[in-house]
Amino acid sequence: IPYHLSNIIEGGGRDSFMKSCSSKNLTAVIFRDSFFVSLEPFFSENFKEVIYLWKAFDRQNVEEIMLHFKPDIVIEAVVEREIFNALLDAEKQSRRIETDGMDN
Repeated sequence: IPYHLSNIIEGGGRDSFMKSCSSKNLTAVIFRDSFFVSLEPFFSENFKEVIYLWKAFDRQNVEEIMLHFKPDIVIEAVVEREIFNALLDAEKQSRRIETDGMDN
């Protein structure tokens, strides 16, 4: 891994790594989570180089990757497991405010 990319790959990411397939032409960067573990082999065999980053999409990381790695494609592949919990928490909070307003 080139030095200028090692701080992106190693910088706080869990299980971030690079894969290569010399018979292909395109390069990719994939921001991923555990959802992508089973998809990784299929992507790896279709790109010349792929950087898998187990971290959230971050503008600073993308800018640095674009500067040094110049991928053909950047993918964010994460599962929004908590999205409904956030909606339910907002609804509970709204009900709590309405109930508290009735007590006065």
